[in-house]
Amino acid sequence: MKSALARFDFYAVVLGYNLFLVPCFVSVFVFFLRHMFGMNEIILTGLFVVGALPPPVSSAVILTRTVGGSTPLAICASVMGSLIGIFTTPLMLVLIVNVDSSTSGGGAIVTKIFIIVILPLVLGQCSRVYALSVKYDFSYIPISTVSSGTLLLIIYSAFCDMFSQQIPLEISTVVATMICIVCIQLGLSMAMFTLAKSKYTKFSRGDVVAAVFCGTHKSLTLGLPLLNLIFGSESKELPILSIPLLMYHPLQIVCGSVLAPHLKTWMSSLGDIELTSTPKSIGSPGRVSLV
Repeated sequence: MKSALARFDFYAVVLGYNLFLVPCFVSVFVFFLRHMFGMNEIILTGLFVVGALPPPVSSAVILTRTVGGSTPLAICASVMGSLIGIFTTPLMLVLIVNVDSSTSGGGAIVTKIFIIVILPLVLGQCSRVYALSVKYDFSYIPISTVSSGTLLLIIYSAFCDMFSQQIPLEISTVVATMICIVCIQLGLSMAMFTLAKSKYTKFSRGDVVAAVFCGTHKSLTLGLPLLNLIFGSESKELPILSIPLLMYHPLQIVCGSVLAPHLKTWMSSLGDIELTSTPKSIGSPGRVSLV
């Protein structure tokens, strides 16, 4: 992990791609859908919201570990992206998306984000430091189960909010949204794969795998609270705005699972093996870097 934290070249490429290039790509894609097909405007706004979100901490790391990529890099990139996204995502949405300033002032949004996102993070880290200082044994606490249960509760409550009112949306629009999301994910994954394995980045194969997942995945746990904060929990448009995000999260896991065997085969292929004295891959045994 200490070596992974020093890989600023990796984070510059992956986080720059996820937090800035992906929103630009989604904006162009939304512009194309708006003028060529005339899709539902709220759905298109929801697509842009998804593009502006940071990477998640869970799915990208799990898929990277499954394929055999650089897991420490995936963990660090996901955590850094989530922290940076706390500030970049609201800024993008307030500046580009048409938000009602009377209900979502800039200062109010920052205050709510601090209370809901940053304050719990600070309190959690302080509690952890205190527990370690008094040598409190919290290994028996099922942290992974609690985390998964919390994520499931967030998704469940979002679906409850969505279906608690009438949604004036045709099934064709829902299907078209799903197809658009799959196309976005596959296009972003291929672009990230091409960029990461190019001669300009000089990433190892394990780094490329981590870059593909961390550069394209988007956080549901941060996205839903931000939607509530920026657009207002009482907004009639919120259920429709949430549809692209609620689709994107499971589809990114499905698409990642489909790509995983192919990436694993590519990882284990014996094409060109380069022995390097200073490998890019974190924790690669024998200092062998596959490029």
